[in-house]
Amino acid sequence: MMTTRDTLRQGEANSHSQIQQAASLRVSSLRTRIMALDAFCAVAQSELELNRLNKANRSMKRIRHAVEKIEHHLQEPQDVPADAAGELHALLAKTNPQIEKLENLLRIKEGR
Repeated sequence: MMTTRDTLRQGEANSHSQIQQAASLRVSSLRTRIMALDAFCAVAQSELELNRLNKANRSMKRIRHAVEKIEHHLQEPQDVPADAAGELHALLAKTNPQIEKLENLLRIKEGR
């Protein structure tokens, strides 16, 4: 027969497991969002190559917004476990040169 203490311990273990699962899902979601930035950049690149500047500008705004949201989550310690934050920051940093290149190309094509 389980005592009250045993029941509490089991509840604490289940709660801890759920917290770990939630953290793992958040990390996975952020990793997927960061990797999707490559696809969004490819779309913006195509729009620029086809001189569809209005669409390219909208795509770049969406990319910037996505980056801001990701950065916000990475700055919140309760959103991302410390052991995963470094990896996610590094992944995001790898997208910066591509995004900057597209922003510069858009400025040139717009004559700014």
